[in-house]
Amino acid sequence: MRVSSWGSGVLALVLGCSIAQAAPALDAPKATVVAAAPSPAEQDRALVDALIANDIEAIALQSGDKTQEALAREWERDRARYAKSELTPFVDMELERLWAMLATPEGTKALADELYPKFAEQATLNAAQFNGGIAMTLSSIASDSGLTPDEVQQVSQLMLAFQGWSNGMDWQDRARFDRAIDEIAGFARRSGVETATEIQLLPYEEAAALGDDAVATIKRVLRVYDLDVDATLHSVRIEELSRNGDEATLRWSARVLDVPISIEKQMRYDRNDSHQWLTLDEIEQKARWQQEAEVEAFDDVEVELEDVNEPTVGTGSCGESASDPDAKDQFWTEAK
Repeated sequence: MRVSSWGSGVLALVLGCSIAQAAPALDAPKATVVAAAPSPAEQDRALVDALIANDIEAIALQSGDKTQEALAREWERDRARYAKSELTPFVDMELERLWAMLATPEGTKALADELYPKFAEQATLNAAQFNGGIAMTLSSIASDSGLTPDEVQQVSQLMLAFQGWSNGMDWQDRARFDRAIDEIAGFARRSGVETATEIQLLPYEEAAALGDDAVATIKRVLRVYDLDVDATLHSVRIEELSRNGDEATLRWSARVLDVPISIEKQMRYDRNDSHQWLTLDEIEQKARWQQEAEVEAFDDVEVELEDVNEPTVGTGSCGESASDPDAKDQFWTEAK
């Protein structure tokens, strides 16, 4: 039987479809999906919000590369080691003396009497030294090639504003000093611990709550001296000027000592370690630290290898192990 060319084409198409349906299906290779980096502006905003909220845990999370679970786990691990005397808590005897004095109103007053003359003298001296060096400071800022003209103007205005604050403050004001000491004493008494060392033995949640109070206390002490940290934080504005994948440019603006400040930051998302947006300077610094750590680790391996190569005194398997080639090969394998 003769089959027309048109019929041959139809027959081939039918046979081809039948074979394709009968053959096992092959999965197409899956494309690697790279998740989009989070917003850099939202990351920085979260840090500012954490500072405003006096949230020490959130501050640590936003400024570091550890999770909440990792922070809690490491704290509780060290606390357990302290309890078992496997780890010795850091003890500062001078800090413990001051902490004990802050526990009572009488001790706090005695501490203020002790510290005030030194504080007033040193603060007055610092203000005089700043005044004496302000011209040189402004000249150095103006000649800094790393600053744009706008940045030179901003930093110069900030230095002059700081000078105005310093000169306008009466560092001999004992009542102001006493208010600052009372704020610190209040923190020590609210902590519920008799010694500063005991803070390291608190459960994680209690230690974090105490950290929140510490941040709030620092703000109140600075406010006694007319430095309003929260006002500055509330003035912060963060804009995303550009974004191209894992690279972005942000602009931070704020008012510091009533001086408008604006800073642009070149950012890059770190997908390897921190999974956070970092400035280019931070990335370079991190690379240097990693390189230094690798060099130190290599030097340590070389020292240990020299110890392996040293012949040992004695006979038998123990005496032979140091010069045994198999032992050296095993050491290198473990080191790698």
